[in-house]
Amino acid sequence: MMKADKVVPNEVTYGTLLNRTKDFQQGLDVLEMMKADKVVPNEVTYGTLLNRAKDFQQGLDVLEMMKADKVVPNEVTYGTLLNRAKDFQQGLDVLEMMKADKVVPNEVTYGTLLNRAKDFQQGLDVLEMMKADKVVPDDVTYTTLLNRAKDFQQGLDVLEMMKADKVVPNEVTYGTLLNRAKDFQQGLDVLEMMKADKVVPDDVTWTTLITKAPSVSAGMEVIEQLVESNEPLKLYMMNAVFSRPLGEIAAEVILDWFWKLPHQPDRSMEALIGNYYNKERRTKDALRVALHYPYLSAAKKLMRDIPRLSNDYFIDAQQQKGLRADALYALAIQSLQQGSLDAASKYISEAIVHAKTDTKKERLREWKKDNIPSGK
Repeated sequence: MMKADKVVPNEVTYGTLLNRTKDFQQGLDVLEMMKADKVVPNEVTYGTLLNRAKDFQQGLDVLEMMKADKVVPNEVTYGTLLNRAKDFQQGLDVLEMMKADKVVPNEVTYGTLLNRAKDFQQGLDVLEMMKADKVVPDDVTYTTLLNRAKDFQQGLDVLEMMKADKVVPNEVTYGTLLNRAKDFQQGLDVLEMMKADKVVPDDVTWTTLITKAPSVSAGMEVIEQLVESNEPLKLYMMNAVFSRPLGEIAAEVILDWFWKLPHQPDRSMEALIGNYYNKERRTKDALRVALHYPYLSAAKKLMRDIPRLSNDYFIDAQQQKGLRADALYALAIQSLQQGSLDAASKYISEAIVHAKTDTKKERLREWKKDNIPSGK
């Protein structure tokens, strides 16, 4: 249309068209049209074409075309080419070309090269190159290098270099170091370093530390620190705690601790019931948890798997101080699992009578309304 109307396309026209191309070949076709119309491509044109290059060789071809057309490549050009490098050596080759063309590499250039480093030593080499070129490494540089550390000690070495260069570590830096911790104690050491540097642990940090805990008890210690830090307690954190090895800790101890938390995600009890029953085969501890959370799926499954044991346990629990309403509620749900509506209705009605608080009575009434047909 433009040509039919004798409107002359310019570099902006062709640049826009080039942006619509779906691959490198279409980009080359636009470049050919551009030249046929005596429109001179510039660094933006070639930069767009370079972005269509599917591999390093095509990127090199674009660089050669630029130079042939006397278009001077800049740091963006070389940065884009470096992104096409498939390994560290190709990245070094781009850096050499860049310097040969008197283009000054910056922190982005070196960051891209650092991402190509296959191991810690190559990462250190890049850091030395940066300093030699008076490019100041930042927190991203050091965190990327820390990702190349093969163990915790190398990670600590990077942290020391970082601080020596007056670069402030952040939660990502410490999270990366935490991933290098070989055991729970090293993880706790990282947490102390964070606190000393006034870096606030994020959810990922807390969860990673919990997964390093050797036991549920150790995981509980982490949660206590999280609560002391006024950080929000999440369900998945509690699930992680209750999935750790249980050791000798009894269900009563865990429940007493859990009920003192400022936030008590009851769904985490699913993990605890499953851990006691499926992993540890400690049926009584599993039933103790189910007694207080009988409406959970794991508790209902337990009732179906061991109906006689669970029924006897809940009946006996009625005689324990303060547990009668909970035991009757559990029996109501157990009866419903076995298809006995009459028994469920009887037990839930008794549970409502013995509930100690209005809140609990109301919750039990709601359960009865939702699960027991009227008239039963």
